[in-house]
Amino acid sequence: MMQEKPFVQVENLVYQYPDETLALRGINVSFYESDFVALIGQNGSGKTTSLNLFTGFLKPNSGTITFRDEDITGMPRYKVCQKGMARTFQLCKPFLDFTALQNVVVGRAYGQMPSHNLRQAADEARHILDQVGLLSKEATLVKDLTTMQRKRLELARALATRPTLLLLDE
Repeated sequence: MMQEKPFVQVENLVYQYPDETLALRGINVSFYESDFVALIGQNGSGKTTSLNLFTGFLKPNSGTITFRDEDITGMPRYKVCQKGMARTFQLCKPFLDFTALQNVVVGRAYGQMPSHNLRQAADEARHILDQVGLLSKEATLVKDLTTMQRKRLELARALATRPTLLLLDE
């Protein structure tokens, strides 16, 4: 019987912040395509740092991250996104002076299998906004959305990249 290959494989991952705080030391973990995984730990235990390393927002000091049989260690975040890995942030990072629709169109235009047709991207973005309950806010500037609406917008932007792996940070 053939064993399933890991969807994500992390080996000996180490990250030390510039101030010399050791955040992660020798992390080894495998995730499979059918897995739902939760990273649980106290504040400062390395959960967000792990997501930042997986998605290219930080580069590890050592170790490897393999996604769908490809080494993505230290790969720029936009390339990781184009490979099919998306994430949300603990603190929302939308384009505040864009509308909700424009924020989601950005995700559709730059993610995995990007749309090169803005009209099609906008139609797909509207569908995603509807899925997260924000279609009625499509023309609203993000700075005028509530915190909870921004969290849903954050999810919509991540979904718009068409991820095969979605990482949610709080």
